[in-house]
Amino acid sequence: MSELTLSIPYIHHSANDVPGEIEILCLSAKQATSLSYAPYSNFHVGASARLASGKIIQGANMENAAYPQCLCAEAVLLGSLHSQYPGQRIEAIGIAVTTDHVLKGVAAPCGSCRQQLFEAENRQGAPIKLYLLGAEGDVYEFADMKSLLPFGFVL
Repeated sequence: MSELTLSIPYIHHSANDVPGEIEILCLSAKQATSLSYAPYSNFHVGASARLASGKIIQGANMENAAYPQCLCAEAVLLGSLHSQYPGQRIEAIGIAVTTDHVLKGVAAPCGSCRQQLFEAENRQGAPIKLYLLGAEGDVYEFADMKSLLPFGFVL
């Protein structure tokens, strides 16, 4: 038996040092939080994807009274992309959160969404950059979805 260490590489952009292309995608994700329906948790999540064509698409979380059956912003975004823009390559995804809760750092995708993002990347055969917008405007950049789910489930 040998003990191994796993590290997650990422780039941290301070709020006043976010490159323009990343800032546009993250601003779109932040704006998408206003499309969220989150009356139970008040945890509004917005996601935006930039396609290879340059088009930006938004998604937002949708809660309901059967709480475990809610739709995360990432799932809404991926479903929309898959049905409305089939076969188009996703270059990058930005995710933002607006909430009354005190957030320290960044809100990362849940485990289910990590798997869905991982599979979207696997299907297209090319990495999808991920940008997570922090509570203070900082941006955390990941080169691909495998960075957040290194042992994703693949058939």
